[in-house]
Amino acid sequence: MSIVQDAQRFPITAVMIVGAVAAVLAEASGRSVEHLMLLPGTALSEPWRLVTCVLPHGGPLHLVFNVYWIWMLGRVIEARLGSPRTAALSVAAALSASGLEAAMGHNAVGLSGIVYGFAFFVYARGRHDPRFFGIMDARLIRFFIGWFFLCVALTELDLMRVANAAHFGGGLMGFAAGLRKRWAAPAVLAAVLALLVVAPSRGGSPQLVRLTADRHLQDGRAAEALVGYEELIRAGDVRAGTWKNYGIALEREGRIPEALQAWREAIAIDPQVFTPEERQGVQAEIDRVLGPSGDRAAPSPR
Repeated sequence: MSIVQDAQRFPITAVMIVGAVAAVLAEASGRSVEHLMLLPGTALSEPWRLVTCVLPHGGPLHLVFNVYWIWMLGRVIEARLGSPRTAALSVAAALSASGLEAAMGHNAVGLSGIVYGFAFFVYARGRHDPRFFGIMDARLIRFFIGWFFLCVALTELDLMRVANAAHFGGGLMGFAAGLRKRWAAPAVLAAVLALLVVAPSRGGSPQLVRLTADRHLQDGRAAEALVGYEELIRAGDVRAGTWKNYGIALEREGRIPEALQAWREAIAIDPQVFTPEERQGVQAEIDRVLGPSGDRAAPSPR
């Protein structure tokens, strides 16, 4: 059977894969995928982001790993349960995975939570449903458990940031949905929702802080953008783009000398952050107002 025929037979599995590939290609071409991301404070006000954030990925290897397992496990589940129930399981796993990450003040991207949901659903269902018996054997389930703890170790050692809560949340939902007890999966969703409601407000990861600050700047909320950029700078952010946008926000707030200092810092880090024409004009204004200097006069965030 060809891939096209498989895609027609297993539309939910195919849609997830095509959507993920499209999101990665769009981001690689320079297009923004922010509208798909789960930003701080949006889990309850814009809950669809809990699902759409599974489409962007952290790179080609992340995408390939997830697409492989979605294809392998998704077809098995969809062939036995049908497309509507597979879609419901996928959404439930995404909500549980992304929701648990959001409750912890983090962000997750990628299909990993659904992969873990599928894996543990098949494992749990195989214990009482002969249609799933033997598909997820002890060797495979040990692989997923081992991978989970390896990712936890890599995250704790600061070698690679992994959305471990998403893996746990997706796996927990899949296992609950695979049990005989019909109340188990709704109970997991209710628990995740409760955590989202009571979770304290947190700034989140640097990536999320940056996305939020950029969004505020684009929406004309310079004061709110300044809060985010200053948090990034205090944390040691050395991106020229952060300093450039920080300067834009300062300029919009009428703090011109500080804006020029921020732009001086941005140019010192990476002159290409401005076009040659922009850089010439900015540098001339810096020299006129602040005076020429070989030192980088970085602003002091409040």
